[in-house]
Amino acid sequence: MGLFTDENEKKPLPASENFQDNTLRSPNTSQQLGKYIVNGLEMLSLSDIKVEVDRKNEAFDDGISDDHSEGLSMFGTISAESNGNEDCVYLSSIYKTYMKVNEKIDKLIRREYFDRTFVKCVLEEICRGDLEKARGTICKELKDRDPHFSVETYCSEQRICSGGNVSQSINGLLGDLRDIEEISHKLRRMFFDMRSKSFEAELGYARSSSEVVKQLDKCSRELEDLKRINGMIAKDVVGAIKDFGIDTSVKENDFYDVSKALKDVLKGIRKRVKTMESMSQEVEMKEKEYENVLKDYTELKGKMDRIINENASFSEAVARLSTKNAKIRKDYDTLKEALKKTVESNKKKSITIDRQKKIIDVLQSRIGDECILPVNELQSKIDEIRRRADSELDLSIKSKLEEEIADYERRMSDFLSLLNKTG
Repeated sequence: MGLFTDENEKKPLPASENFQDNTLRSPNTSQQLGKYIVNGLEMLSLSDIKVEVDRKNEAFDDGISDDHSEGLSMFGTISAESNGNEDCVYLSSIYKTYMKVNEKIDKLIRREYFDRTFVKCVLEEICRGDLEKARGTICKELKDRDPHFSVETYCSEQRICSGGNVSQSINGLLGDLRDIEEISHKLRRMFFDMRSKSFEAELGYARSSSEVVKQLDKCSRELEDLKRINGMIAKDVVGAIKDFGIDTSVKENDFYDVSKALKDVLKGIRKRVKTMESMSQEVEMKEKEYENVLKDYTELKGKMDRIINENASFSEAVARLSTKNAKIRKDYDTLKEALKKTVESNKKKSITIDRQKKIIDVLQSRIGDECILPVNELQSKIDEIRRRADSELDLSIKSKLEEEIADYERRMSDFLSLLNKTG
């Protein structure tokens, strides 16, 4: 009929998908119905009742039956997997009814591919009983989509011109809602029954627990007595083992390891006996070796005594030689010191002679020249050497320079005395 020629219009959804409208909040919609069932399940969970929804091998038919007596008769049956446990409630019939009601509303939404707001508006009008207004709203929407839309043709094709079919669908929905409400009341009654049973079971468990606690206390006291006796036995055994001199890892209050400790003690004794036998053989061998060593020691002691006597005579000779050597070394040191002083004196004299020779050579070279005062040259030389001595850091070189200055000063004093005599 050309209802979806516009590209901006919504694409039709596949018929196999479940269309769930989260915006429908009318009292008679599938969303409210789902909340109604969820509230019932939450009531059951308050008493820790295990709710199982078995959907294995179940197929939901497209045809909807108005007779729900079969579904209600299945309510409250016990699951085969619960093994007689009354805390496990089988709710497949409730879930099936909910899915059938939800499927009815989904078919209304999927059949003409209306948007959610439009379907919500139409459902609200139907629930209020204004079928004419609902039909007018649908026809107006179809005319807005297709100007050539014919109401009579649409009604004849969809077979919804008479209000009977729509009323029948609405009555079916309302009947389903009444069934769900009746089921919820039965669930509430079952909840209180199960809660009372659970209280009775808890009281029985409490009485049984008190008896078990009493028995456990009695067993605990008997066990403590046994532990105390075993600890005393273990303590005595461990003390005896320690007195024997064998270390074990058994605790004093551990009775169960005592037998193992005794076995370890016997093994230790056997090992000690074998060790003592081997040690006795070694002692005999050591005694024989000691006798041989004693003989060798006697012979060596005689030789050592002779060597000691010879060493004493040699020591006296060495002492005499040492005294003589010390005297010779002392004389050598004295002569060495005298020789050193003589060498130093000769060295100084040689230096003085060389300097005087240089002065004589200088004076001889200046004979016949103009009168030159050698005192001035000596003074300049002294000043130069003194400057070098003042700037010198090495003490040995500085002492040599000071000696040279003293020598030049003596020479200058000689020249001055000579000039005074000739003047």
